[in-house]
Amino acid sequence: MIQEKIIDKIKKLLALSKSSNEHEAANAAARAAELMAEHQIAEASIRVEDETHVAEPIQVERIYEARKRIAWKGALAHALADSLGAKMFWSGGDIRIFGRTSAIQTISYMLMYFSAEIERLCRSAWIAESVGDDPPISTQTTWKNAFRLGAAGVIAQRLREQAHAEKGRRDHVTAVVAPSSTMSRALVLVRKDEIALEDDYARYRTANGFRKTPAIGRVSSCDGYSAGREAGRGVSLGGNARGLKAPAPRLK
Repeated sequence: MIQEKIIDKIKKLLALSKSSNEHEAANAAARAAELMAEHQIAEASIRVEDETHVAEPIQVERIYEARKRIAWKGALAHALADSLGAKMFWSGGDIRIFGRTSAIQTISYMLMYFSAEIERLCRSAWIAESVGDDPPISTQTTWKNAFRLGAAGVIAQRLREQAHAEKGRRDHVTAVVAPSSTMSRALVLVRKDEIALEDDYARYRTANGFRKTPAIGRVSSCDGYSAGREAGRGVSLGGNARGLKAPAPRLK
């Protein structure tokens, strides 16, 4: 099956993402995330071709576990969820995603990829920042936390800008392609899936008594935050958040 081939290829890439070679590991993780993002549209196209029109199930999964909220990871997860048609919410310090299976998988792996990239860049930047000095541990912790928050904020902003551009492209494709084409019908299915998820999440929020939580994350080092924002501008986003290219890419 096509889906089994995709999953097998993603698993191999994720295995490579654990490589001791940081460049190879980052590229493998980014490609895995890209395949998973592309598959969201491929799955809709396959449904059109097979005339099944059955969407993936909606579920809730914890993708990150912690005793307290980690602001910069939450910022990343929230932007990823927005970009992939899912919903992110906190459960204590845990990050949970309400969405369809492939979206949750994509968000989970992309969060790992971005987190690893930010930590790698943070280590390198701190070494450059502290060369010749011997700052106390508290200064290092403060600077690094601010760096992570700055980098995550920029990446989150870029993800949302990318998703907005993809939505514009999707609207354009919907307007110009033949309504009977596979691409057009797949896009209609995607929109129906998005509306269904919004409705289900509204009911889920009501049933669980969700309340809007205040934004968290305080910048405690301007230098670290600025360095993080600069680093975040250069992080690869790992492919399109909504891979609206040709329908149903078939892997060999």
